[in-house]
Amino acid sequence: MLTKNSKIIDNLKQAWANSPRRLPIVSFYFGYSFLLPGIFSFATSYLVIRHSSLGLWGEFVYIQGLVLFLFLLSQWGGKEILLREFSKHPAQTRENWHLNVFPRSLLLLSSIGLLFVLFPIEIAIPCALWLFFLWMGKMTEVFSVYQKDFGWLLASELMYWIVFACLLFFSFPIGISSMVWASAVATLFKALCLIWKTRPPLFPLILSKPNVRLLKEGIHFLLLGLIGLLEARVDIFCIKKIVGNEAVGSYSVFFTCLLLLKNLPVFFLEPFMKNLFRAKESVFGEIKGQLGIFGFFLIIFGVFLIGNFCSHFYGLSYSYFFYGAAVLYAWPRYLFTTDIYLLFKQKRELLLVWATLLGLTANVVFDFLWLPAHGVESALFAATLGQWVIFIFLKIYPNSLMPFKRRGRL
Repeated sequence: MLTKNSKIIDNLKQAWANSPRRLPIVSFYFGYSFLLPGIFSFATSYLVIRHSSLGLWGEFVYIQGLVLFLFLLSQWGGKEILLREFSKHPAQTRENWHLNVFPRSLLLLSSIGLLFVLFPIEIAIPCALWLFFLWMGKMTEVFSVYQKDFGWLLASELMYWIVFACLLFFSFPIGISSMVWASAVATLFKALCLIWKTRPPLFPLILSKPNVRLLKEGIHFLLLGLIGLLEARVDIFCIKKIVGNEAVGSYSVFFTCLLLLKNLPVFFLEPFMKNLFRAKESVFGEIKGQLGIFGFFLIIFGVFLIGNFCSHFYGLSYSYFFYGAAVLYAWPRYLFTTDIYLLFKQKRELLLVWATLLGLTANVVFDFLWLPAHGVESALFAATLGQWVIFIFLKIYPNSLMPFKRRGRL
């Protein structure tokens, strides 16, 4: 007789073998998380750069980064907390959803108010709507992720990009205001699709005192989300400040492709997060070895394709050292992604926060040191250094503090 834990591990191994039962889940999640956003993001950047300028695309990427930053702040780790609470207490999904969502609505209102301080009113209004619809859609999306209804998530993502492309097409000449309005309206359609499908328990309202434990646990996920976003966007902010919008546009085209390649391990593991939270720790080591070996060769091939893609469609070329740095930038994520999920399982997210914060600090410091002297390509060298700082920290620090782990301090 197999035990419950061994069955869970067997399911994970079958997922890696692409069994017929798991393959549709993986395929839909891949389309939702990577394929459609990647394809349409490239198409949008090509359209904007071809019919307007690199500077306009760079300005939009900058505004998009600020909206995503405020979204993570207002969400306060709610999606991750809900997934964990749903897995542990499936009979209390409605209560847990209300306990997490409605206290965070005050943070949303504060973030919307901040937009009117950062931008002129003609940009702040569509940004505020964009933020609100994004927040509502993501807090509703958790039901589809929990139920592994990735087919509908894929359909909602497709709806977003269809609406966005149509609005952008009919708004020539393209300007920054029309791009932000298109993002807001498209996000509204996506949120309505998710709400219609999942029918979240909005009513009757459960108004009770916020759960302090969940809010405290959400701080770790909040910090991880914010630092993770800054890790992906800090080069954009630094390049805009030091070099300018046009350099942001040229760098973001290549870097967006590279981020998709770097985050592929999340695609492999995210559909099975519920199983990972319940699995034994030994299964993490098996997956880690496969990701590290397979990922290295995948990254080399991926960087080669990205370089040819940018050269052919955008006329952008980079040095061989830049491509080498791109390989070294993406590979560490394949080596420590399983460590991230293991820390989540052990409720040691704060350790990951410190690791990412150290990597982010190294990235920013060397951005300011290298960008003025060596130009935009040096930003990727700084980002690569930051990734390896994270990897070394997670490799050495947890093992040196095992006694603290046993005492429950980390």
